[in-house]
Amino acid sequence: VQKNNLNTSNILADLNLEIIRVLRQESEDGMQDGMDLSICIIDKKKGEIHFSGARNGIYVIDSKTAKHYDADLLPVGGFSSKKSKETERNYTHQKIKVTKDNWVFMYTDGYVDQLGGEQMRSLGMKHFLEAIQETVHSKSEKNRGEVLKKKYDNWRKTIPPIDDVLIIGFKI
Repeated sequence: VQKNNLNTSNILADLNLEIIRVLRQESEDGMQDGMDLSICIIDKKKGEIHFSGARNGIYVIDSKTAKHYDADLLPVGGFSSKKSKETERNYTHQKIKVTKDNWVFMYTDGYVDQLGGEQMRSLGMKHFLEAIQETVHSKSEKNRGEVLKKKYDNWRKTIPPIDDVLIIGFKI
């Protein structure tokens, strides 16, 4: 990455080609699983985050607002649709201005997609955003992870998790 001075979109594009090559996904009979992921490079000197996402976006939260940055709809590796059967894929590179008090949240879709509630629906982005905002504003640093876990468990009740759940939240 450093040797070739790659940005986040180049990293995803190169990773995509390598996964397709290693798993022999050029042919229909190869393993066709792909990955959803987001990647950030933080430049503290310039106050910027460089972001690219393969189906997974990020949230940047300050004291008053939360802004969602969308990912591209193509996974890294695999075939998810006829459109993504091309082996070379281009991912969007976004430069995001941040300050030292901003929070950044990167996540898998497992939290958002979890089934539960009164009508057995997925938790959804609205509830996820409420949970991460509550986490940011929590006075106790020790309890931040517990806020997310409690909301998730209260939503799913006895329904087992349907997917992996990973949330990374960090303050600039």
